[in-house]
Amino acid sequence: MTVGSDRVADAAVETWRGATVHYEIIAVACLLVGVAAVSGALNAGLIPAFSLVASVPFGIGLARYGTEYAVGNMSVTVSLSEAIADGLGAALVIGLPLAVLGYLVEAAIRRVGSGNRGNSSSPLRPNRS
Repeated sequence: MTVGSDRVADAAVETWRGATVHYEIIAVACLLVGVAAVSGALNAGLIPAFSLVASVPFGIGLARYGTEYAVGNMSVTVSLSEAIADGLGAALVIGLPLAVLGYLVEAAIRRVGSGNRGNSSSPLRPNRS
């Protein structure tokens, strides 16, 4: 089933405001945070995690290309430049916070899971035997 970007935007806004909970929006957000965490765990860094996570909202924004909507008595078609701008805006507004959250989750899991009791850096004086 294909869902337009307007349907996804409406569902996200309804979920954000608490009017109606759309579990598919919550599941996708959790999945994207998980993708960012796995990307960070593979020592890829924040930039590759952002590019992976931001591709989904960018694609949703880009899907508006060629759609028609009514403004007053006029019918307007979304141009390619408008669709790219919408995609970039969605990638920054939605993708960046999710990527940063996933990267922080990964860093916290790595810190807790390592055997150095939460110390993230190596000692100033290495042990020499």
